[in-house]
Amino acid sequence: MSLDIPSIQEIDGNGLRIAIIASRYNEALVDSLVHHASATLTAAGTEAPLIERVPGAAELPFAASTLAHHSSFDAIIVIGVVIAGDTNHHEIIGDSTASALLNISTTQKVPVINGILVSPETSDTILNGVTRDSVITLAGDLGIDVEIRKISVTELESGLQTGAVSEALVSAPQRRLNPLN
Repeated sequence: MSLDIPSIQEIDGNGLRIAIIASRYNEALVDSLVHHASATLTAAGTEAPLIERVPGAAELPFAASTLAHHSSFDAIIVIGVVIAGDTNHHEIIGDSTASALLNISTTQKVPVINGILVSPETSDTILNGVTRDSVITLAGDLGIDVEIRKISVTELESGLQTGAVSEALVSAPQRRLNPLN
């Protein structure tokens, strides 16, 4: 792991066509990454990126290869989140997709950016080093009102219907984050 942080440079993406391919597994985390990637591209002046979805991270290389072969994108960004479980499946997916994406990039002559995050089991963290407390602190720093409490499903549903609640992020005992709109 590098501790060297590259300098931030202003990028002119005017006229560039970019595709984002994202997995549906760990959707709350992936959706956030897709949103930020898309916003960053738009801020750089690119056309609105094409966003495609596939079931999981293992399908990302096939989709990237298909787009690289049949479309005229200047770059393809793949985004997924693979969280460790009881087996080494996450390592297999992380390694095989990284290799496949590099191969696609070199053979198709299209930059393919690997945005697949492989994380240890979540336990008390959302991703490695990101705890519930750090997310709450960050939200507060950004001026987002955060309330932590137990809430029944009926109370949440009622709040969403009446507009008393505009957005909720629910953390369940299964360690899965579920955004509710």
